Amino acid sequence: MPTLTRAGTITSHYYKGNVLDGVTGPVVLIPDGIRTLSVGIVPIDGGSGKVQYTLSSPADVEADAATWRDWPSGVVSAVTDDTLTGPVTAVRAISASGEIRLEVVGG
Repeated sequence: MPTLTRAGTITSHYYKGNVLDGVTGPVVLIPDGIRTLSVGIVPIDGGSGKVQYTLSSPADVEADAATWRDWPSGVVSAVTDDTLTGPVTAVRAISASGEIRLEVVGG
């Protein structure tokens, strides 16, 4: 599973990855201590999709037993960003149609 990685000398962590048509993207684990996440969907060539996050334990995430929640924006077809505050264990993107890009910044 990918994890947010520190972006050079910046004090935040960053992840970017594309998700293909109809696919649930990889789970992105959020390191301990990250309390605010900016998450965004960037549709590519007319794609649409959504972000999901979980508050389940890291063990449940690893065992594929996590409870996933949709972000407030639902399925989007335009560039959309949102902020998740509080301890989030992991995020992922789901493509409803076409290709999308998930971008996550935590600090």
